[in-house]
Amino acid sequence: MNLSRETRQKHLRIMTETPLDLLVIGGGITGAGITIDGISRGLGVALIEMGDFASGATSASHKLLRGEISTNNGERKGLLENAPHLTKAIKVLTPIFKQQELSLLKSAVALKAYDFLSQTDKDLAFFTLNRSETLKREPLLKKENLKSSSIYTEYRTNDSRLTLEIIKKAVDFGAYVANYTKVVKFLYNHQTGKIIGVRAIDGLTGEEIAIYAKRVVNATGSWSGELSRLDKGTPLPNPSLKEQHYIVLSAKALPVTNALNFLSEITDQSYFVIPVGDKIYVGPHVTSLNQQTLAQQQLLDALNDFFTMPPIELKSIESSWTEPSVQDSPSDSYSLSRSGLISVTLTELYTYRLQSKLVVDRLLRSICKEYHRLFIKCRTKNLSVAGGDVGGSTGFHRYQKEFIRIGVEKFHLSHGHASLLVNRYGSNVIDLYAYLLNVPPHTNLADLDYVMLRYALEAEMCLHPLDFLKRRTDYFYFNKEQAIAIADHVIDEMAKYYQWSKIYHEQIITETWLALAN
Repeated sequence: MNLSRETRQKHLRIMTETPLDLLVIGGGITGAGITIDGISRGLGVALIEMGDFASGATSASHKLLRGEISTNNGERKGLLENAPHLTKAIKVLTPIFKQQELSLLKSAVALKAYDFLSQTDKDLAFFTLNRSETLKREPLLKKENLKSSSIYTEYRTNDSRLTLEIIKKAVDFGAYVANYTKVVKFLYNHQTGKIIGVRAIDGLTGEEIAIYAKRVVNATGSWSGELSRLDKGTPLPNPSLKEQHYIVLSAKALPVTNALNFLSEITDQSYFVIPVGDKIYVGPHVTSLNQQTLAQQQLLDALNDFFTMPPIELKSIESSWTEPSVQDSPSDSYSLSRSGLISVTLTELYTYRLQSKLVVDRLLRSICKEYHRLFIKCRTKNLSVAGGDVGGSTGFHRYQKEFIRIGVEKFHLSHGHASLLVNRYGSNVIDLYAYLLNVPPHTNLADLDYVMLRYALEAEMCLHPLDFLKRRTDYFYFNKEQAIAIADHVIDEMAKYYQWSKIYHEQIITETWLALAN
């Protein structure tokens, strides 16, 4: 697949020349889901995003495919089959204490319902442990008033790459996409007052362009109110925002042996403790806006109270992220302004496909009625994302084993590096292996980092070093030392590849290191 800067410019040109059925504004998981649903039903679809794909709330999520039992309906299992390289089942231990309201019986009933509605396989179904078994499994737990525990299955994903792989799949179907393209104005039919398109600024060239479409969807999430204020129709009220804070620690600082979910007596909030390689991320801690330092300290207070170990200090936090969270979201997350702007919000990561189906169902019915088109049913239930063509979760185990072997034997990668590539890129790992044949001798990047960067530039519309460090890889969050070590080399490679001017090159250096310093 070619999803380069040149492809981006070509897509923008086509958007200005070709009237679309649907223009999606917002390149997070919601916009990506609507784009793949629409294009797979035969609509002419384009997606534009003011920053990088998944650079907003999507990439700042809890990275778990979890939600209310009543709405689960097997969507998590569907993602395990359609994006097996990005969806990992993990066992989560939930301690149960005498003084807490959640009894063992209530927990068992709730988790049995959770497993049934999410179609959890028997080997992943929940089970319980008594007190001694719980402490044997997780010795760091505080012992006072500990009663028992439940073990259940969550699914962890890479939210940024999931979004990107969905967008790449939509492009395979014929969608046009462009990041760094900001809407500045809506265009209207003067007779009907209905929206017929937008004016947008190309963030690379500064050029203002016009894009026309039969329907326009505002899928900007937490920024939906800001975008809707450009609309002459009834604007959305500013959403009531909270922030959900997460911190990343080394496994040395928090040497747990399990993923955990616990309710803190200190903060009265529930937290996940999730191992990722040799790092542990913890959260979310919910606060009002702009409370990052306070939130991080309160997270550490909760951890220090819950585990029997030397206290963790603020200086032990290696990285962090904050997710803007829309509070009190309406049950119907689809709204339509008088001028025809469709606005959509998403409350849980894993429900993106169902919500996209409902959105496209509605707008397609209106298009069919107005333009005498044939209604086509949703086709995404069994549609794999880019990189997911490995035969589902069962096939991926075989694929994983075979292509790790190829990476080690044919391309002389370490087992760890080959495993990283297979698990990050799935069936597209073949392209990464091909790049290994042509690593230039003059690059200062290690082979692994060079091929991931080259693939990001040529196949994933990576335009800024932070796109690579944060979202094409997750170095920024889960290997900050490596991100810092290679940042200048990534900048230099991108400067040569894109032939940046000296002024722009210096601007990029400043932006990248300012982000790495925080």
